[in-house]
Amino acid sequence: MALIFILIFAVTASAQAPISGYINGTLEDTTYSVEGYIYVAEGDSLIIEPGAVLLFNGDYQFIIYGYLYAAGTNSDSIIFQCADGVELWGTIVFNDNCDDNSVLSYCYITGCRLGGINCYYCDITISYCTITGNFASWGGGIYINTANPQIMHCVIYDNWCVCNGGGIYCTHSSPTISDCIIYNNSCNIGGSGSGQGGGGICANHGSNPTILNCTIYDNLTNDKGGGIAINDNSVVTMIECEIYDNWALHEGGGIYICYTEATISRCTISGNTTPNFGGGISMGWQANPTIINSIIESNNGDGGIYIDTSTTPSISYCDIFGNEGGNIIGDSLEPGLGEVTIVNANGDSCDIFHNIFLDPLFYDPTAGNFQLQEDSPCIDAGDPASGFDPDGTTADLGAHFYPQGAQPQLIYDLTISISDSSVLLIWGSIPDAFIYHIYRSETPYFETSGIQPIAYNNSPFFEDDNAVLEGLYFYRVTWE
Repeated sequence: MALIFILIFAVTASAQAPISGYINGTLEDTTYSVEGYIYVAEGDSLIIEPGAVLLFNGDYQFIIYGYLYAAGTNSDSIIFQCADGVELWGTIVFNDNCDDNSVLSYCYITGCRLGGINCYYCDITISYCTITGNFASWGGGIYINTANPQIMHCVIYDNWCVCNGGGIYCTHSSPTISDCIIYNNSCNIGGSGSGQGGGGICANHGSNPTILNCTIYDNLTNDKGGGIAINDNSVVTMIECEIYDNWALHEGGGIYICYTEATISRCTISGNTTPNFGGGISMGWQANPTIINSIIESNNGDGGIYIDTSTTPSISYCDIFGNEGGNIIGDSLEPGLGEVTIVNANGDSCDIFHNIFLDPLFYDPTAGNFQLQEDSPCIDAGDPASGFDPDGTTADLGAHFYPQGAQPQLIYDLTISISDSSVLLIWGSIPDAFIYHIYRSETPYFETSGIQPIAYNNSPFFEDDNAVLEGLYFYRVTWE
């Protein structure tokens, strides 16, 4: 689930069509020089075709009051960035009168000083966009105020803000954020703000975001909640997310929850760090989260989970293991929480809430691969009342279920390219694939059974930079 996208866009200095003021109709596949603020008026519409490039020649904004359809393609994005010699431009703003059917898709947005995208009182769709290299006071990547956008399949990275929400900040809003990768964002850099924190995401002031199947890693805050901060009567639902390798100065290396509620289900929270309370999760004043079917492991700080005396969390059917300073700490823990006194359905020792405290046995957590190995104690250790896994068995713990009974199948359309330093393998995506196994041998026709793969991957490509590029190698890829 953890992917890194490297996108390089080169814009030549060929003839550019100047635009400014109110625009409508269609912007075709060419390069435009933005010479002032540009607007889509209320009642007007603008279509931007794939391949269009908008180069901003100053601190100008793109403000939408009407309908915008800016949809690139996988191979031909729409680009919004500074012109040569310009350090920063403004932002893209969807205002309260804009058409809720507006779309940004396959867009590349960089170089904004007021955040990449601002959404006010609107319910637009943002999908397959790359939002990088932007900053703001709040919400370096995306700022959401009293709006309910759908944010899907986006990559949001290398954004920062002075106050809260390095990647995404939402206030009084209920966005749905699904299948996104949010990494290397930072917040509270030289500033503060109400509801502080959230290097990746900050939900504040009664926001109710739903976060599904997202990967949130390598984010940083000089306050609370390296990955996510949830504050001030917000109600957040997180399902099947990975939150790992985030850092917070004050508390909550992975997640910080304060004066609010949250549901964290089937999530993996690993390798997060804070020098203070709650390497994985910190629950501040009157936090009332429900944490179920999740894994909290190998986080660094004062406890994997820190529980303030004023909180009333529900923590059940989780694996909490290997956290610095203790797995669960606090001054007034619920009786029986963290005390191993019974066994679960698998026969493993657990507390009365069916939490186990065993190594989850990930495939390769140092490489961001949190798939479960076949002998993981997290398999079938979930709440039997929470629904079955797709293979029809009892729920597993963490962001990834282990497909029981599945037999690895061979990939036949494997393409191999060799460069001076690595070997690139590419194959057709299998929609039903849970994981790909990559094998390498010095002999042909080798059997994959009984030998260890050189790598596991979730995507239909792999770059082998450990092969000695002399001699003969043979590769096989299987999936299950």
